[in-house]
Amino acid sequence: MSEIRTCRTCRQTRAQADFPKDRPDGSRHHRCLDCQAAAHRDRYHADSKRRALQIAYSMNGSVRRRFPEAPAVPADRLAAMILEADACAYCGVPNDREGRGFQLDHVQPLSQGGEHSLDNLSVACARCNRAKWDQSLSEFHDWLDRVLARRQQTVS
Repeated sequence: MSEIRTCRTCRQTRAQADFPKDRPDGSRHHRCLDCQAAAHRDRYHADSKRRALQIAYSMNGSVRRRFPEAPAVPADRLAAMILEADACAYCGVPNDREGRGFQLDHVQPLSQGGEHSLDNLSVACARCNRAKWDQSLSEFHDWLDRVLARRQQTVS
């Protein structure tokens, strides 16, 4: 077997190790790793429903790993929440109906006894979801007030 191959997409000659080994018989793909990654990235960004479903499946999986007793929430309902939200529940950044940069947040964190249910979920932009982390809604609002007060002090 040859140690060098040519990618059918970019036509570059590369080492065989630069081609993914993803066939049942162990043979390598006709696209190099870079072209394969670009194709996956393009497909991910082109299909908002698929992207929202991936976010939902990921969330359900991580909840099940951390809280095995938590009830399952249908991934298609979670994906619909992401795509149909008008804006971030916390800062109001508008949703482009593609759900880019939007995530699902447990309003009452699971770590503080909240449920993994549609009633306890809201759609938040990635920035707000990361900032809120595992705080309750009131703790998050208190934190935001402190941040705003600090910023006003530095501006004044």
